Amino acid sequence: MKKLINGIRTTLLVTGFMLMSTYPVMAAPTSPIPYSVQNPRADVIEWVYRTIDGKAYKRLYNCTTQQWIGDWIPC
Repeated sequence: MKKLINGIRTTLLVTGFMLMSTYPVMAAPTSPIPYSVQNPRADVIEWVYRTIDGKAYKRLYNCTTQQWIGDWIPC
């Protein structure tokens, strides 16, 4: 009976050590992602005001691409 208990104890210990041992991980290697791809930013758009013949007008301007958006409209 004592041999049976020792045999079971040894089997459990060996099994426990096998389960706790480290195995290599087959994960894909990480490659650095460029900052611009990682965090896309929105365009900076602002209103530009102008007075023409005493009347106030406004127009959208894209500061990122440096292009006008739309036409002059009265304020």
